Amino acid sequence: MATVITPNQFECELLTGIKIRTSADIVRTFAHFHALGIPTVIITSLEDLHDSPFDDPDMIYMVASQQQQQQQQQQHAGGGGAAAAASEAQAQAEPDMFMISVPRIPAYFTGTGDLTAAMLLAWLHNSGGSIVQAMEHACATIQAVLARTWSCIQEAEAAGDASKASKELRLIQSAGDIVKPQIKVRAQARCRWRASSPA
Repeated sequence: MATVITPNQFECELLTGIKIRTSADIVRTFAHFHALGIPTVIITSLEDLHDSPFDDPDMIYMVASQQQQQQQQQQHAGGGGAAAAASEAQAQAEPDMFMISVPRIPAYFTGTGDLTAAMLLAWLHNSGGSIVQAMEHACATIQAVLARTWSCIQEAEAAGDASKASKELRLIQSAGDIVKPQIKVRAQARCRWRASSPA
């Protein structure tokens, strides 16, 4: 069983059948994956939502939900009585939820999803499982790589050099940002999100 998943918005909707249009839909999506026994869920990109704080068209949002250790232990408790108690506790308890937002770059890049997943998993490992550190470091790397790639594309297009205008990520040139990213945006806790409609 997976302990961490990092789907994007489209993948979440495909896997759950939930169209993510509001913050309530995000909570329902997290609940769906947690009910399958997945303690850490990071939705790597959200856009075009209809309510605050996710309704700025110039921003891309990453959101995450992580069950506390006690919740995970309850969920895996054995026995009929223990299972019923765990189910009740799970329904009442809320996982830790966080969001981070970054400016949208007006272009599509090849390989962004793979790099995001790799950075999130690497920093989850390096930080001892801190979802906040993973989000902040991964977003810092991604933004630096995309900004550098976008700058190179614009320079190549201005010079009429189509051979250098590829949207392939400039990973080699961004080695320093991958190893030691400069964090400029911090994750925000959203522990009080609640779905406004039943799952």
